[in-house]
Amino acid sequence: YLRDWQQDRWFRLDDALASVVPWEEVRAAAVGQEGSHTSAYVLVYLEASLAAEQRRPQDRAATLRAAEALAPAQLLQDIRADNQALQAELSQMELRLAEQGLRRHAEAIFQHYAGLIHQWEPLKRTGDSLGNPHDVNARKFLHDPALLCFELFLYRFFNEQEVWTYLVSQSIEAQRRVRAWKEEEEGRILHHLAG
Repeated sequence: YLRDWQQDRWFRLDDALASVVPWEEVRAAAVGQEGSHTSAYVLVYLEASLAAEQRRPQDRAATLRAAEALAPAQLLQDIRADNQALQAELSQMELRLAEQGLRRHAEAIFQHYAGLIHQWEPLKRTGDSLGNPHDVNARKFLHDPALLCFELFLYRFFNEQEVWTYLVSQSIEAQRRVRAWKEEEEGRILHHLAG
């Protein structure tokens, strides 16, 4: 726990999280509670005059320059190197998150496409030149099944790969409207879809 003298508040500094907490939580953690053996293991006392000086408004840039003047050169160099490494790590994390988002777009396209394929398979039997003995509605006897829908037209006059290509394009267009990705991202999304 750390007290902010300037704004009279307490911070809890947990490994990856810093949060403002009430004094009661600090007191309970420092003193311990019934049935608990927790207590403060490091205490730092501050002289009242120094605390009063810290409460006065200060120029942050001047304070930083003064602190840097007191710090050893090697420490400052290490801090700068750590800050650069942190920035590089944050940049890499942002790239990974962006890439995950693009993969999710590709997965949504594939899910949509799978639904269209699921609808296509029974419809394909209607246009199959061999007919389908399981077609209880006798749709195989229609004069030209290619007139029923565009997918059957593609199937009749070209091949099933043309139907699949059409369904993929329908899935991409549907997800483009729903997910509203940026135009420049589409190539990478399609790359993930193909992979």
